Amino acid sequence: MRKDLNSIYKDPWNVGYYSVETSPRDGHFWYRLAKHYKNSHYLWAAEQVAIGGRPANGEVPEEYLSAYQRRFAWFVERGIRPEVPRGGSMVGELSSMKEKVPERLYLNRDRRAGTPFAAYFLYPHKDEHLDNVSGHLYEYSVSGSKYLHTSGKYNNVYRNDAPIGGGTGEESLDLLLVLHGRHKFPLHPDRKGDQRDFMRRGNIKHDDDFVAAENNAEGDSYGQFAFNDYYGKGSRWERKSVLTREGHFVVMDKYRGSESLGNEYLAGPVWHLGFEETMESGRQKENWFDVPPLDNAWWKRGKSRLLLIMYPHENSQHGKLKQSNSQDTGPNITAFSYRPIRGLRDEYFLSVFVPYDLPQDPSDIRKRTHMQMDKNGSYEVTFEGQGIRVLLGEKWSVSRK
Repeated sequence: MRKDLNSIYKDPWNVGYYSVETSPRDGHFWYRLAKHYKNSHYLWAAEQVAIGGRPANGEVPEEYLSAYQRRFAWFVERGIRPEVPRGGSMVGELSSMKEKVPERLYLNRDRRAGTPFAAYFLYPHKDEHLDNVSGHLYEYSVSGSKYLHTSGKYNNVYRNDAPIGGGTGEESLDLLLVLHGRHKFPLHPDRKGDQRDFMRRGNIKHDDDFVAAENNAEGDSYGQFAFNDYYGKGSRWERKSVLTREGHFVVMDKYRGSESLGNEYLAGPVWHLGFEETMESGRQKENWFDVPPLDNAWWKRGKSRLLLIMYPHENSQHGKLKQSNSQDTGPNITAFSYRPIRGLRDEYFLSVFVPYDLPQDPSDIRKRTHMQMDKNGSYEVTFEGQGIRVLLGEKWSVSRK
């Protein structure tokens, strides 16, 4: 987000809320849609990207209101007001009326400001502008803090065969990485590898019949998707996620490698997280990571952080790797947990995200967060401090004391 809000309020036509190239472009796009259809939902989207959107209580400073009234005068004059879309977990589709091609997976209770939200890219046939993002979790936000969103489309920009973005080729995504054991995890050789270095790009196939999204009556969200030929022909990756109404995010990965993988490969989830100068790259004994948010909404008050806890499977190794910035991101750090795998065997991984507000003690959260896995690969996660239990496997549920 842009730090200098006054520059937006001074010129909301040419300076957008997000500090990216051609920052006002998205605002113009949604403005034109809203004007053409006289649509309050499109107007809401235009306000979000143009000047930042309003907090849940609707209270904004005079400078914000003035910028809105000038930027959206056409709508003000006609009494058209922005309206929050209904929201709810869903599978977003390309050609939703005819072809119905799954393109994104959205997890949320509603779209009000501050409501926990997570979303994935699904469609595996992006053009070069969105190279390599299929299956990538592109946003996880809670209460005005954005904790995941570093794997942008520009992180996979190449000059000849060398990546020049802010990541490391195949590794530069918030998903499950499978890597030949001769390499140092999570550094995939990408286009400089050989036949042992399977790549996702141009090979994976989304399972349109498996994808699903739903909410329970209490406002918790669930979503699942799968890709075939994922790091090797005949391999399969499934990801199932639960986002609680409080913002806890539980992500389970199931991977079954093809026979060609044998026992020569490593696998594990990689997550790009907020960066602090005190962080260092390298292996670590702890299976948890305590990080700041990547960014905060302009209306966010107080400080929040994120605790990521990885399930401590036998032979698991954990660590961090510093990343440079790209057009999409500032400096960030990759947290990872991996272990050796075998072909033709189901392998399970679990990542648990717990956002918290300072001055809460993260060590207390760790002590009171319990994870169990049964012989069938189902997990039970208990957040004792809040009396919340999440079950995730063939079925999912969230219960509270």
